[in-house]
Amino acid sequence: QKQDIYTIDTNGNNFQQLTSIGSNSQPCWSPNADRIAFVTTRTGSYQVYIMDATGQNEHQVGHEAGPLWGPTFVNDYTLAVTTYPLGDDKSTDSEIVWIHPDGKNYHERLTHNEFDDYDAAFPPSSLGMMAAIAKIGNENVLSVYYVPSYPKDVRIPLITASSLTSPSWSRNGDWIAVSDKGQSKAKVHITTKDGHLMLEGEWTELPPITSLAVMPG
Repeated sequence: QKQDIYTIDTNGNNFQQLTSIGSNSQPCWSPNADRIAFVTTRTGSYQVYIMDATGQNEHQVGHEAGPLWGPTFVNDYTLAVTTYPLGDDKSTDSEIVWIHPDGKNYHERLTHNEFDDYDAAFPPSSLGMMAAIAKIGNENVLSVYYVPSYPKDVRIPLITASSLTSPSWSRNGDWIAVSDKGQSKAKVHITTKDGHLMLEGEWTELPPITSLAVMPG
Protein backbone atom coordinates (compact mmCIF):
# COMPACT_ATOMS: atom_id res chain seq x y z
CA GLN A 1 0.00 0.00 0.00
CA LYS A 2 1.43 3.38 -1.05
CA GLN A 3 2.16 5.86 1.71
CA ASP A 4 3.32 9.48 1.57
CA ILE A 5 4.56 12.08 4.01
CA TYR A 6 2.64 15.26 4.79
CA THR A 7 3.01 18.22 7.10
CA ILE A 8 0.13 19.92 8.86
CA ASP A 9 -0.10 22.80 11.33
CA THR A 10 -1.10 21.96 14.89
CA ASN A 11 -4.41 23.75 14.33
CA GLY A 12 -5.25 21.36 11.48
CA ASN A 13 -4.55 23.82 8.66
CA ASN A 14 -1.94 24.01 5.87
CA PHE A 15 -1.98 20.33 4.86
CA GLN A 16 0.98 19.80 2.51
CA GLN A 17 2.11 16.64 0.70
CA LEU A 18 5.92 16.35 0.64
CA THR A 19 6.57 13.03 -1.17
CA SER A 20 5.12 11.34 -4.24
CA ILE A 21 7.64 8.76 -5.57
CA GLY A 22 7.43 5.22 -4.20
CA SER A 23 5.99 4.51 -0.75
CA ASN A 24 7.31 6.76 2.03
CA SER A 25 7.12 6.41 5.82
CA GLN A 26 8.92 6.81 9.19
CA PRO A 27 9.51 10.59 8.97
CA CYS A 28 11.90 12.10 11.50
CA TRP A 29 12.63 15.83 11.98
CA SER A 30 16.17 17.12 12.37
CA PRO A 31 16.80 18.93 15.69
CA ASN A 32 16.60 22.37 14.06
CA ALA A 33 13.50 21.32 12.05
CA ASP A 34 14.94 22.25 8.65
CA ARG A 35 15.16 18.66 7.29
CA ILE A 36 13.20 15.40 7.42
CA ALA A 37 14.69 11.91 7.19
CA PHE A 38 12.37 9.17 5.96
CA VAL A 39 12.19 5.63 4.58
CA THR A 40 11.23 5.06 0.95
CA THR A 41 10.87 2.14 -1.47
CA ARG A 42 11.61 4.19 -4.60
CA THR A 43 14.89 2.36 -5.27
CA GLY A 44 13.31 -1.10 -4.94
CA SER A 45 14.31 -1.75 -1.31
CA TYR A 46 13.85 0.18 1.90
CA GLN A 47 16.29 3.10 1.88
CA VAL A 48 16.69 6.31 3.87
CA TYR A 49 16.36 9.70 2.19
CA ILE A 50 16.57 13.24 3.54
CA MET A 51 14.64 16.25 2.24
CA ASP A 52 14.15 19.88 3.19
CA ALA A 53 11.18 20.66 5.44
CA THR A 54 9.37 21.86 2.30
CA GLY A 55 9.87 18.54 0.48
CA GLN A 56 12.66 19.84 -1.79
CA ASN A 57 16.22 18.57 -2.32
CA GLU A 58 15.57 14.88 -1.67
CA HIS A 59 18.72 12.76 -1.58
CA GLN A 60 19.60 9.23 -0.57
CA VAL A 61 21.90 8.47 2.36
CA GLY A 62 23.86 5.27 2.69
CA HIS A 63 23.61 3.97 -0.90
CA GLU A 64 23.48 0.37 0.37
CA ALA A 65 22.12 -2.59 -1.59
CA GLY A 66 20.45 -3.90 1.57
CA PRO A 67 17.61 -2.19 3.44
CA LEU A 68 17.95 0.79 5.74
CA TRP A 69 15.14 1.87 8.06
CA GLY A 70 14.32 3.55 11.37
CA PRO A 71 16.14 6.87 10.83
CA THR A 72 16.64 9.17 13.80
CA PHE A 73 18.81 12.27 14.07
CA VAL A 74 21.48 12.13 16.76
CA ASN A 75 22.15 15.83 16.13
CA ASP A 76 22.12 18.13 13.10
CA TYR A 77 25.20 16.39 11.69
CA THR A 78 24.67 12.70 12.47
CA LEU A 79 21.89 10.24 11.64
CA ALA A 80 21.35 6.77 13.11
CA VAL A 81 19.74 4.06 10.97
CA THR A 82 19.04 0.34 11.30
CA THR A 83 20.49 -2.03 8.73
CA TYR A 84 21.85 -5.53 8.32
CA PRO A 85 25.57 -5.90 9.12
CA LEU A 86 28.06 -4.26 6.82
CA GLY A 87 31.14 -5.58 5.10
CA ASP A 88 32.12 -9.20 5.72
CA ASP A 89 29.74 -9.78 8.63
CA LYS A 90 27.39 -12.54 7.39
CA SER A 91 25.01 -12.36 10.35
CA THR A 92 21.32 -11.77 9.58
CA ASP A 93 20.80 -9.67 12.71
CA SER A 94 19.88 -6.02 12.28
CA GLU A 95 22.27 -3.49 13.81
CA ILE A 96 22.32 0.27 14.38
CA VAL A 97 24.92 2.50 12.71
CA TRP A 98 25.78 6.19 12.56
CA ILE A 99 25.79 7.85 9.17
CA HIS A 100 26.41 11.40 7.94
CA PRO A 101 23.26 13.03 6.49
CA ASP A 102 25.13 13.90 3.28
CA GLY A 103 25.15 10.15 2.58
CA LYS A 104 28.88 9.91 1.89
CA ASN A 105 29.92 7.34 4.47
CA TYR A 106 29.07 5.41 7.61
CA HIS A 107 30.69 6.70 10.77
CA GLU A 108 30.49 3.86 13.26
CA ARG A 109 28.53 0.74 13.99
CA LEU A 110 26.82 1.25 17.35
CA THR A 111 25.72 -2.30 18.16
CA HIS A 112 27.77 -5.51 18.06
CA ASN A 113 25.84 -8.60 19.14
CA GLU A 114 23.97 -11.72 18.03
CA PHE A 115 20.41 -10.37 18.11
CA ASP A 116 18.34 -7.69 16.39
CA ASP A 117 18.65 -4.06 17.51
CA TYR A 118 16.32 -1.32 16.28
CA ASP A 119 14.23 1.74 17.26
CA ALA A 120 17.23 3.84 18.31
CA ALA A 121 16.57 6.97 20.36
CA PHE A 122 19.07 9.48 21.74
CA PRO A 123 18.78 11.82 24.73
CA PRO A 124 18.93 15.52 23.79
CA SER A 125 21.94 16.27 25.99
CA SER A 126 24.37 13.40 25.37
CA LEU A 127 25.99 11.52 22.49
CA GLY A 128 27.32 8.85 24.83
CA MET A 129 24.03 7.00 25.37
CA MET A 130 21.36 5.43 23.19
CA ALA A 131 18.08 3.70 23.99
CA ALA A 132 17.00 0.93 21.62
CA ILE A 133 15.02 -2.28 21.45
CA ALA A 134 17.00 -5.54 21.53
CA LYS A 135 15.03 -8.55 20.31
CA ILE A 136 16.35 -11.53 22.25
CA GLY A 137 14.47 -14.75 21.54
CA ASN A 138 10.75 -13.98 21.70
CA GLU A 139 11.17 -10.96 23.96
CA ASN A 140 11.82 -7.29 23.27
CA VAL A 141 14.19 -5.67 25.75
CA LEU A 142 14.31 -1.90 26.19
CA SER A 143 18.01 -1.26 26.71
CA VAL A 144 20.40 1.62 27.21
CA TYR A 145 23.65 1.32 25.25
CA TYR A 146 26.81 3.28 25.88
CA VAL A 147 28.00 4.26 22.42
CA PRO A 148 30.17 3.94 20.56
CA SER A 149 31.54 0.68 21.98
CA TYR A 150 33.69 -1.91 20.21
CA PRO A 151 34.07 -4.84 19.80
CA LYS A 152 31.26 -5.65 22.24
CA ASP A 153 28.17 -3.80 23.40
CA VAL A 154 27.98 -2.09 26.76
CA ARG A 155 24.23 -2.59 27.29
CA ILE A 156 21.94 -2.16 30.32
CA PRO A 157 18.60 -4.03 29.99
CA LEU A 158 15.71 -2.05 31.50
CA ILE A 159 12.30 -3.57 30.62
CA THR A 160 11.36 -6.87 28.97
CA ALA A 161 8.04 -7.59 27.21
CA SER A 162 6.87 -9.27 24.02
CA SER A 163 6.24 -6.18 21.86
CA LEU A 164 8.03 -3.06 23.10
CA THR A 165 8.47 -0.27 20.55
CA SER A 166 9.25 3.44 20.09
CA PRO A 167 11.46 4.40 23.06
CA SER A 168 11.45 8.15 23.66
CA TRP A 169 13.67 10.15 26.05
CA SER A 170 12.60 12.94 28.36
CA ARG A 171 14.05 16.32 27.52
CA ASN A 172 16.50 16.20 30.44
CA GLY A 173 17.64 12.67 29.51
CA ASP A 174 16.70 11.20 32.90
CA TRP A 175 13.89 8.85 31.89
CA ILE A 176 12.55 6.89 28.92
CA ALA A 177 8.99 6.07 27.83
CA VAL A 178 8.24 2.99 25.71
CA SER A 179 5.05 1.52 24.25
CA ASP A 180 3.96 -2.10 24.71
CA LYS A 181 1.96 -2.76 21.55
CA GLY A 182 1.50 -6.46 22.31
CA GLN A 183 -1.34 -5.67 24.67
CA SER A 184 -5.00 -5.59 23.64
CA LYS A 185 -5.09 -2.08 25.12
CA ALA A 186 -2.81 0.94 25.17
CA LYS A 187 0.10 0.44 27.58
CA VAL A 188 3.15 2.61 28.27
CA HIS A 189 6.15 1.98 30.55
CA ILE A 190 8.27 4.81 31.95
CA THR A 191 11.66 4.01 33.47
CA THR A 192 14.76 5.86 34.56
CA LYS A 193 17.86 5.37 32.42
CA ASP A 194 19.33 3.09 35.10
CA GLY A 195 16.29 0.81 35.17
CA HIS A 196 14.09 2.01 38.03
CA LEU A 197 10.50 1.60 36.82
CA MET A 198 8.58 4.81 37.47
CA LEU A 199 5.19 4.16 35.91
CA GLU A 200 3.08 1.66 33.98
CA GLY A 201 0.03 3.23 32.37
CA GLU A 202 -2.88 1.33 30.79
CA TRP A 203 -5.88 2.69 28.90
CA THR A 204 -8.47 -0.01 28.21
CA GLU A 205 -10.55 2.26 25.98
CA LEU A 206 -7.66 2.82 23.54
CA PRO A 207 -6.09 0.41 21.01
CA PRO A 208 -2.39 -0.58 21.27
CA ILE A 209 0.05 2.31 20.75
CA THR A 210 2.36 1.57 17.80
CA SER A 211 4.41 4.79 17.90
CA LEU A 212 5.25 6.97 20.90
CA ALA A 213 7.02 10.32 21.32
CA VAL A 214 7.58 12.35 24.48
CA MET A 215 6.60 16.00 24.09
CA PRO A 216 9.51 18.38 24.77
CA GLY A 217 9.16 20.48 27.89
